[in-house]
Amino acid sequence: MSNLAVRLDEPLLSPAAYRRPSSVAVFKYILSVFLSDAFKFAVVAFLIAFVTSILARSELTAPKNLLSKAGGSVASVFRWVRAPFLRLADGIASKRAVAAIGPPVPMTFDGDGGWGVCTYLGAEPVGGSGYVKHEFGLPSKDNVLPLTLGQHIALCCLDNDDNVVQGEFYPYSERTQQGTFSVLLPSGKNMERDENELGLDRAGVSRVL
Repeated sequence: MSNLAVRLDEPLLSPAAYRRPSSVAVFKYILSVFLSDAFKFAVVAFLIAFVTSILARSELTAPKNLLSKAGGSVASVFRWVRAPFLRLADGIASKRAVAAIGPPVPMTFDGDGGWGVCTYLGAEPVGGSGYVKHEFGLPSKDNVLPLTLGQHIALCCLDNDDNVVQGEFYPYSERTQQGTFSVLLPSGKNMERDENELGLDRAGVSRVL
């Protein structure tokens, strides 16, 4: 099996009601937090509390131990302060990666009944959780699923007896992922349990995959 039909349900909210903030807006917000008096006061209070705690617990006859603990506290504060900037840098890097691929293009669903076509790429176990991530390819590497908050995906395919099976799933991948999307399903080792968890329709699709 290589190709499947895919369709989106109706969104709970309109696209205008759910928008991701821009990188510039996020940077300005983080910068305003760091420059605020409340943040400066919190950092000073945090450092005073750490130093006081170390002095209270350390023995005066062990200065090396005291310096080691103080150094560890400073390193912890540095990692805490650095974390937002690392997340911002990761966000900028992901934006650049998307720009290298091309601007996202919403996948079209112009087939009968609003269906489109995707390609099954394979499955990958998720650790020892008993679940499997199934990967699907969109028609173009620039395509994204035009999902809004609360929307799920309907998958439709043929089983080994040429019977039509159809199920609705929430994507496991990010909504902004280009070219592919994934769905998380049980491993299929216990079909009775899968039917109780997923329902007959979705368990039928899981059995085919």
